[in-house]
Amino acid sequence: MKETLGENEVVVHHIKTADNARLTLTRIESANGPGKRGPILFAHGTFSNRTIWLNGRGRGMAAYLAAAGYDGWTLEVREHGESRRRGMEPRETSFDTWVNFDVPAAIDYVYQQTQRPLFWVGHSIGGVLIYAYLSRYPKAEEKLRGIVSFASQAHHAGSSLKGRAMIYFTMAISRLLGYFPARRLRLGPEDEFRGVLAQWAGWNLRRRWLSLDGYDYFSGLRRIQTPVLALVGGGDHLLAPESGCRALFEALGSRDKQIIKFSQANGHAEDYDHLSIVIGKSAPMEIWPAVESWLAERE
Repeated sequence: MKETLGENEVVVHHIKTADNARLTLTRIESANGPGKRGPILFAHGTFSNRTIWLNGRGRGMAAYLAAAGYDGWTLEVREHGESRRRGMEPRETSFDTWVNFDVPAAIDYVYQQTQRPLFWVGHSIGGVLIYAYLSRYPKAEEKLRGIVSFASQAHHAGSSLKGRAMIYFTMAISRLLGYFPARRLRLGPEDEFRGVLAQWAGWNLRRRWLSLDGYDYFSGLRRIQTPVLALVGGGDHLLAPESGCRALFEALGSRDKQIIKFSQANGHAEDYDHLSIVIGKSAPMEIWPAVESWLAERE
């Protein structure tokens, strides 16, 4: 189904996962069709949807890279954005559900449509997802060309008293309502599954990144050989502190990996926080071009 977002034409693809959930992939097209450069799959974080990459006016980092010639796709995981059908009713949904079903369905579909290995670009848990997936299913690397993660960490958000308070508050509200009302609290455009946040809370309070069946995602990172660019915000002290982002980065087995901290101390325009690292006013001038340059070197 075709839509118009600002100056961009997009094609919306609805697909099914192996457990019969609905996902939405949005492909950006110019007047000449999809971009000719390598496909990119953009993944959002919790409380979010495709608009962090491609907003309702057709602007955002996905549009920027599509204008540079890349074949841009955005993924919305089950019950987020255009994938939403029932709200937060399926409470059994967990982070592992996304890893085991949503991620492979999206990668396989884009790979099938383009017949080319793709770049995965993820914000927050959208980056954590691909690390977890490749940790558990390393053979899937043959369908990937590279990974760019923005503010992605798994088990350091509880390092401070403020961080632990945030986690306990989030879980108290989620248990009370059966989901987290991010829209009502103006924390994002999407409410979130209690099961996803329960796993996230456990990782960050216990400092162990485990699946519900006991698989140690962190220990499997050494098997990942895909090129990685990890981006850290100098002002992101709560949700994705530098210590957490660096812990994941340093555990990766890839020989082609780079981490960049965007901060005033490093000569950047600002100390980017959890959202501004993607959608801040200075991001299009100094972060998006850095990502494009990294991608171009690995075409």
